[in-house]
Amino acid sequence: MLKELKNTSQHPGQAFRRWFADNMLDLIVWYNPDSSIKGFQFCYPQDVDRHAVTWLKDKSFSHDKIDEGESGLHPHKMSPILSLDPALRNDNALALFKEVSKGLDADIVTTVVEVFNEYGRRKKMDNKAIDRTS
Repeated sequence: MLKELKNTSQHPGQAFRRWFADNMLDLIVWYNPDSSIKGFQFCYPQDVDRHAVTWLKDKSFSHDKIDEGESGLHPHKMSPILSLDPALRNDNALALFKEVSKGLDADIVTTVVEVFNEYGRRKKMDNKAIDRTS
């Protein structure tokens, strides 16, 4: 179950954010000044790596692999970075989110589910377009 982390740091000039986590997952939600959801980032395990789905309203949707900065090549941990990974298993990520989202605000759950569903619809349309050109 995702639980809200209290005292999440806020930065002047940036969107207000709320952070939810459990032992494997993170959900960060950014808000507009009118309290509507501006975007979110859902971090979850896929195969052996962690991945992040990031969505910003009216701007972007991305799926990335999280490089934790622990390559073993350096004696110290480096800063984690995101690298594009188009292989989102939408159904798995959505099922995982639904499993841990009980107790979250309804507007958060609705937004995340709608974004995943929209991504799934677009992916199916893209696959159909590819099939027709083959």
